[in-house]
Amino acid sequence: MKVWSFRVFVSERENREIDGWLDVQPKGAQAKIKKIITYLEITNIWGRPYVAKRKETDDIWEIIAGFDNIQYRPLGCFGPGRHEFTLLIGAREKGGRLEPINAVEIAKKRRDLVFKDERYSDEYY
Repeated sequence: MKVWSFRVFVSERENREIDGWLDVQPKGAQAKIKKIITYLEITNIWGRPYVAKRKETDDIWEIIAGFDNIQYRPLGCFGPGRHEFTLLIGAREKGGRLEPINAVEIAKKRRDLVFKDERYSDEYY
């Protein structure tokens, strides 16, 4: 039984941003990220090795997925609803830095939009 629901950020042009990012990642990385999300949906234990809070902020978290020596870091936040987690932007980590370099700032702006207006998020599938 699912404990958590996942949502995705939807842009003003109605693009599901995380889907576009996932689609261009290697199939193995896609599978690993989806497997972690499936696990997180059914557990109340959120922490390493699967998820961690970004040290730059209190409200942005990252899913931790390594594949083929590349660290994939979809960023998201808790909410807007109870027991919901919203995926905001896809990123990769190289040398301790995220790519895109402004991923956390983008995630914060998208989080604000998601909490202001429900049209900025949709169910993850």
